Amino acid sequence: MTETSLAAIVQAAATGGAAPTPTTSASTAPVAPDAQTAARIDAARAEGRAEGAEIERVRCATILGSEEAKGREPTAAHLAFKTAMAPTEAIALLATTPKAEAPKGGSRLDALVTDPKVGAAPPPQSSAETAEAGLAAAVDRLIAKH
Repeated sequence: MTETSLAAIVQAAATGGAAPTPTTSASTAPVAPDAQTAARIDAARAEGRAEGAEIERVRCATILGSEEAKGREPTAAHLAFKTAMAPTEAIALLATTPKAEAPKGGSRLDALVTDPKVGAAPPPQSSAETAEAGLAAAVDRLIAKH
């Protein structure tokens, strides 16, 4: 506090007198930090930021790596990256949300390809197409030699 003590203020109030005027001592006046103190403050801030970042990485990894996140990846990512929710709360919330349904028929690409015929022979070519392909291959070989 200041040099004026709490007891002096209470005594002045009890006797009806004026409260003493507070004075500021030289030891409580704000002082600009020296270069060494400023460097320590900067180092402490940097250390605090690094620790905070590590804590946040662990929080996100805990949420995303939980068993409850499997099948609920978009929701888990939202809880990890867009909220400040504690991992235990986020995991409890994930447990109450439904898992995403797997697409029927295997994957989304299966719906785009009607009949892929994997491993099937290419369709037969006409004699003109075969000759054209042979000529193109011969030209390519000649160009490669020179």
